Parts: sequence; C-alpha cells; structure tokens
Amino acid sequence: NELTEVTKSVVYNRFAEMQMEKGQYEKAIASLQNSLGQQSGDPYALYLMGTIYLKLKQPDKAIPFFQQLTEKYVGRSTRDRQWGMAQMGLARAFYQAHKWPEAAEVYRRLPKNNPAYRESLMELSWALVRQGKFRSSLSPLQTLHTPFYADFFDPESMMLHGIILLFVCHYDEINPVFTSFDQNYVPAFAKIKEWFHGARTDQDYLRELISAQKTLENMRADTAGEDKNALPFFVMRTILDESDVKSGLRYLKKVVNERKRFNRVFARSPGLLNYGNKVIDGRRRATENQLASETREHLIQKSKDFVAFSTQMDFLKYETLNGQREKLKAKVATGDPQPDKIDSELSRDFYIQNGYMYYPFQGEYWRDELGNYQYVGVNSCE
Repeated sequence: NELTEVTKSVVYNRFAEMQMEKGQYEKAIASLQNSLGQQSGDPYALYLMGTIYLKLKQPDKAIPFFQQLTEKYVGRSTRDRQWGMAQMGLARAFYQAHKWPEAAEVYRRLPKNNPAYRESLMELSWALVRQGKFRSSLSPLQTLHTPFYADFFDPESMMLHGIILLFVCHYDEINPVFTSFDQNYVPAFAKIKEWFHGARTDQDYLRELISAQKTLENMRADTAGEDKNALPFFVMRTILDESDVKSGLRYLKKVVNERKRFNRVFARSPGLLNYGNKVIDGRRRATENQLASETREHLIQKSKDFVAFSTQMDFLKYETLNGQREKLKAKVATGDPQPDKIDSELSRDFYIQNGYMYYPFQGEYWRDELGNYQYVGVNSCE
C-alpha cells in the first residue's frame, strides 16, 4: 500500500509538471492536491504548489507550503541543494508579499557553500533596498563584485549597485561600476551580435555549450587551460546554470553512458547491438538538438536583457552627471568644503589600538571573507 501511495504521488506530480508547462495552473493545483492526499508531506509536491501560487501572484497562499517544506528539511546539511531551494522559495514568497524584513532574514540563512548562495545575494540586496537600508544592501553586492564571481553574467547586480550609490549621492563610486560594465559587457555582446550575423547550425550552438562545460570543469579541477570558446565564457557559464540546460546535459550524459554499457554487454550480438545503438543514437541526437535550441533561445534572451540594462545604464549615467552638477552648484553657492569621508580623521594607530590589522586595500580579496564585506559609507545627500 505504501509503495502504491508513493507511485501515485509521483504520477500526480508528473501530471502537475506537464500542466504547469502548458500554463494550466488550476489543473496542476488539483493534481498536486491529489499527490498530497496520497503523501501529505511529499517535498516535491509542496515545492511545486508553492511555485504555482507564486506564478499566480498569490504569495500568501505560497508561504505555508514553503514553510512546510523548510520544516521538513530541518536537520539536513545547509550545503544541500534542495534545502537551499526550499529557503529561496520561502524568501521569494515573502518578497512577493512585500514582507521585506522576513524575506531578508530567510535569504541570510543561505551559507556560502550552498549552490543557491550567489543567487541569493542580489535578491537579498533588493529586499534591503525595498526597506530603505541602502548601506546594508551594498554589502552583498560587494561580495558579488569580487573576482571570485567575475565569470557570471550579472548586469542587474551592476545596475542595482549604481542605483543605490546614486540614491546615497556617492557619485565618485559610481564611475567604476560604469567602467566595469563598459569594459566587460559591451565587448561581450558585440561578440554575440557578430555571432548571430553568421550562418549558425545546431552543431555550432552545441559545440559552444559543450566547450563552455569543459572549461568550467577544468576551472573547478584547477586545471584551466586556454579558453577556446567563440562566445563569451561568462555568458555561456550562466546559460549552463539554466534548469532546462542542466537537465538536458544530465540526460545527455546518461545516454552516452548507456551506450557504453550496451556495447559492453552485447558486444557478441552484432544484430542486437546495431539495433540498440540506432535507438540510443536517436535519443542522443534529439537531446543534442534540444540543447542547441535552448542555448540559442537563452542567448537571444541574454542579448535582449543586455539591451535593456544598457539603456538603463545610460540613464543612470545621465542622472549621475546631473547629480554631480547639482552638488557642485550647491557647493559653489554655499562655499562649504567637501564633507570628510567616514574615516578621514582616523590614523593607522587607531586601527592598531583597536585590534585591527591595517593594510591598504588595493582590490584584493580573500575567498573565506565572501559574504562578510561591510559597506561603511554614509549617505552624502543634502
């Protein structure tokens, strides 16, 4: 009976997935209610139910499901991917419900060694911005913009960084944000635009995806070699992290391994071997074509995102110049000197006496300090 209940729950969950893909959310909810009727605490059904209500813009209905899910995962390692996704789901539900403090509290539960940590940083910053905590919102962005996370497509975090600095009138600190965007994103998308102008086949897109995957594997193994990708690696790395691409690559690996096992088991049966390989090769080609199509669509979407963020960056540059001009006009009119920085009166001895090691900051960072950066500037607006 217990096995039957589990099987029914899995089937209902699969029905709900297919209905969600078609946008049939009410039918998906009914399927998930049947699933939870078979297994009241089924984690996947709880996650899907919460996700559907978020898609329907009904966060107050989503919150209880994500709370049940996080309670179910109590005791799991905080490195666990499912534990992290449950926390992210709850935080996003609070955020959509405009419960900014609760959202920020849950985002902060994500430790550095959880796969969802990097994704949580910018969302945490947004939750803090919505509370008006501008200085606190800059701290997670300090981590996102270290060299450790340099190989990710993240223009929104740069735009948010610039907006916050504009809000607190730190105009001199915005220019490095503009410089970084212009030096990294503008050439990268010029390269992608040039790529689209060529005659590209599915094999070209698949080759770029697999090449980026190998480059990433080499980086993680600390054996990084020459980057031979025609497309910018930091854009392709982000595409590798898309859920549809990840699942497709996992399935492709499974098919390749299945072919190897099949060849080994039926090596002495040529007729059966040829037939089986044709079937397996057909599945492999279908998966590769699907991956190529998904890669192309993600590149198109990333290009659209870049155009949108580039336009917003241009507007941000205009507002920064306007703010600098107004600040200078006010300074000339009043004759007041420029306000001192927060630590302008503190000498090296002050830091040593208070137990700090004093080193001049020259852009370096330490991996174990990720997540611990604190922005100490103050609001400079009049």
